Amino acid sequence: NDLDRMLDYASNPADTTVMVLSSASLDKRRKLFTQAKKEGWLVECEPPKTHELPGWVMRAVKERGNKISGAVAEFIAAIGGTDLAQLDDAVERVCLYVGPGNEVTEAAVGECVVRLSSTSAFELVDAVARRDISACMKTLAAVYDPDDRGLRLVGLLSWSARQLLGFAAARRQGQSPADAAKTAGAPPFKAKDLDAQVRRIRPRDLEAWLGTLAEVDRALKGGSARPPRAVLEEAIIGMCTSHSA
Repeated sequence: NDLDRMLDYASNPADTTVMVLSSASLDKRRKLFTQAKKEGWLVECEPPKTHELPGWVMRAVKERGNKISGAVAEFIAAIGGTDLAQLDDAVERVCLYVGPGNEVTEAAVGECVVRLSSTSAFELVDAVARRDISACMKTLAAVYDPDDRGLRLVGLLSWSARQLLGFAAARRQGQSPADAAKTAGAPPFKAKDLDAQVRRIRPRDLEAWLGTLAEVDRALKGGSARPPRAVLEEAIIGMCTSHSA
């Protein structure tokens, strides 16, 4: 067919021209695909998958001459989502904030990328763990950002829940609170607070929270006609009132 006939031209193109073939999808069994891959002129522009985003953030930070830990890269990925333009903007801002050659820290991200700190998210997670709906609503009112419909807050809460799961797993393996905090990507000064939280929250509850937050994320991105804050409030109340068996 026409695509396969392009191979003859691609093997001996005119020196004065540049040929670009663009497609949303391409059958990888076609000769054109295998030849393009073999000769190095295949450029795949698929966005990174969710689990690849922290690595993307780390590379973007290092390209700017700064340093960053895996945990903080995961933090930025959690609040930035899969929008690479937004992620790149976040990396650019935080690198400019910390200055050339310096390390990007969790505190710096909280200061210049999000309008809430990880401490605020920690307080909200703690309030949910206590099943304190009043405290949850009070904290939510203080940190909710209508400009992003609460998406960054959802990302931050998910990141906090994953951090707690990592800490709990490390503690079950016999690590000290300080070592478990390091394993989970948290600074040592958080070890005591993390230890107190995992005593109140069972891992199965944290896993259920992540499922709830994933549903909220989809709803806030267009899957619901309801006001974003109402979606968040309902989810948080549900997290407070549900108990796993």
